Amino acid sequence: MGDNYVLLIIGIIFLSAVLWEIRKNKIEIIEIEKRLEEKETRLYEMYEAFENIMQYTLSEIEDDEMGINSTRITVAQVNGVSGSKLPDEQAVGLPDEQINEENKYSDYNNTRKAVLLMHKNGNTEEEIAKNLGIGIGEVRLILGLKR
Repeated sequence: MGDNYVLLIIGIIFLSAVLWEIRKNKIEIIEIEKRLEEKETRLYEMYEAFENIMQYTLSEIEDDEMGINSTRITVAQVNGVSGSKLPDEQAVGLPDEQINEENKYSDYNNTRKAVLLMHKNGNTEEEIAKNLGIGIGEVRLILGLKR
């Protein structure tokens, strides 16, 4: 009879350890699911940004084929700072059709134009990312699509 109690106690201890491990794994799974959802949300945001880049790039190609001038924007304009412009940083006006497209994707377009302008002025990818508060991958993507 004494052996049965020992086996019962060992079984209860083993069962407790298994249940504790299962609970710990469930907590880890919940944390992993949360991180996965965050990454999925970020992936959708990146996909939308990529779609915007593609649409804008295609419209820019069509405009270039039609001979319409592209716009230029200064870093100060992107950041909403008004003031004197350097001689080579004067903006060009847009036709009415392009204004609607600009309004539609203004956040992306302003960032894209600032990246291209800063790159043209000799800034490195790291400097551009830091100054505009965006990731270096986004800077590389924008520069890669322009090439």
